[in-house]
Amino acid sequence: MVARAKFRGANKRALWTLSGTASRVPEAGEDTELKMGDNWRRTGTVLAAVQLDDGSLMVQVVMNNDMEPDSVFRVRDDAGSLSIKPLPYSLEED
Repeated sequence: MVARAKFRGANKRALWTLSGTASRVPEAGEDTELKMGDNWRRTGTVLAAVQLDDGSLMVQVVMNNDMEPDSVFRVRDDAGSLSIKPLPYSLEED
């Protein structure tokens, strides 16, 4: 089913890993926010999140598959900052 959706062009989402800092760990199902100019727009749904021993935060988020690698995100209404970790695979068609 997933392969069929991919080849039909219906697959518009991907699983992304974000890393950075936040004052709290988001819960599964919560939204993240994308910085657009001076504003923040809700985007993506948290699948899982963990705060590491060094204080950094890792968040798995399902978002659009066309996100820019230098996009800035945050946990909703938080002052911290998250960035996209490189994917271990390509989303581009061969």
